[in-house]
Amino acid sequence: MTESTGEAEKIVTQARRVDPNLRPLDTRPLRHVHHGQTGAMWTAVVFNLVGFLLGGIALLLGPSWVLFAIAVGLCIVGVIVGITLQKLGYGIYEKHQQS
Repeated sequence: MTESTGEAEKIVTQARRVDPNLRPLDTRPLRHVHHGQTGAMWTAVVFNLVGFLLGGIALLLGPSWVLFAIAVGLCIVGVIVGITLQKLGYGIYEKHQQS
């Protein structure tokens, strides 16, 4: 067992201690770095990418502070959406109903 596998197992143990109904979505062994291969994180990344691009364009066009504020708000919404989707079960763990 490599060190990263041991760390991943510690994370799984800690997560199950918090909520025993959590199970990995993927049957492959949990890697130390999974690079956010979940719907929740991809959604958050898309929101933040659009927000950063919009903010950059806003700064180049004048600067347009109203458009920049909208871009900052979009980035904040992206973080909130990512966390919310993760808690709803679209993250690396999903909640299984107890039988």
